Amino acid sequence: MQSLFSAVDRSRLDLKQDSWKRCLRIADIRACAISIHVVRVQQHDIVIVQTIIGSSHDLANSVIRFRSGRWKRNASPPCRIFEMSAARVASAADKCIPLIISGPPRSGKSLLYSLVEGHRDISWLMDEGLFFEYLYNAQKLTPSGQEIMVGSAKRNADEFLFGIRDKQIVPPVEKGFHEPGVGSVSEIKIPAPWSENAFLDVLKAGRFESISGLWQVLARACIAGLEQEPRRYCCMMAPDYGKSAAAAVESIPEARAIFVSRDPARCLDSLKRSRDKRGRNRITWPAFAICLAELNAMANRVQNTDPKRRLVIKFEDLIRETEPIMRRIADWLGIAFDDVLIRPTVLGQTWPGASSFTALSGIDYTSAKRPIHALNQRELDLIDEHLEPYRDFFGYQKS
Repeated sequence: MQSLFSAVDRSRLDLKQDSWKRCLRIADIRACAISIHVVRVQQHDIVIVQTIIGSSHDLANSVIRFRSGRWKRNASPPCRIFEMSAARVASAADKCIPLIISGPPRSGKSLLYSLVEGHRDISWLMDEGLFFEYLYNAQKLTPSGQEIMVGSAKRNADEFLFGIRDKQIVPPVEKGFHEPGVGSVSEIKIPAPWSENAFLDVLKAGRFESISGLWQVLARACIAGLEQEPRRYCCMMAPDYGKSAAAAVESIPEARAIFVSRDPARCLDSLKRSRDKRGRNRITWPAFAICLAELNAMANRVQNTDPKRRLVIKFEDLIRETEPIMRRIADWLGIAFDDVLIRPTVLGQTWPGASSFTALSGIDYTSAKRPIHALNQRELDLIDEHLEPYRDFFGYQKS
């Protein structure tokens, strides 16, 4: 077990009993012979690992990550400080905690997704994945939705793989590059490392008896294919009005969800305008009716999601107060704030965004006040008339 640690003994820390009285344990993960505790001491997040060290089998408390704070030296009991990456913590604990970003199409999810990319505690899967949306639909149809989903996934490797890629259960990371969606002004393609053998090795070796276990197999296979180490969180995005985020929190105890909202008139105008430009999946009157219903349903989904494990981020706040919002997200996730969280990137490179209307370099601060182009007056009246639940919950005014 000591092979997991990558640094040497640096000093001794004061962890006397009175220190423990100030500790509030916020997570407890056990793996093999290692006990990992994420604790809070005087507002400082740290990770304590207990493991057997030395032939005498003495128990030592090893602090492997701390964000800030000062500790007294030359105290008893003896403790070792190790530097251990969050990826190795996640690997040791055999957990890739799902972090799901979800909301309406054209609501700013892609921007937030590109902001969390690059953080050392977050694995990033490049594109949209529909695993939790399928799970959400199954759960709404029958109380045994989770059991059906798990049972259906248990089949030979070829059928399992075909179903994953046919329905985009996880993002299509096997493409070997990241590019904007159809209709985007930007045409940039960013190459991504990909090992099909590493992906298949994890997929074929995976065993699961629950939704949580199935998620671990899918997430770890993608991360292995991208030639990365697992990290504390694995982030995936879905433009499904919060369905994926709600399903993740409901089915996996440690999952976290970020719901992104946007002013409904500008959100639907952007959606209709972008679909018209692409020439497919246009927002004709039947689709418009479903969009309105989905927006109201999203407000209900968020209200029914565990408030301790979900955040609601308004697009308008995100572009106006990017750093305060990202600091809030980092604190909520228990990760250190880093400047990468305020720069849109993809695979470490500056990302111009996926706008269908404007060539970008960074964050478009004008998009929150962009004039209405595609919606007609009847559609604007319908938004004002029928979206009171959405406006009341997320805090928007009539257009």
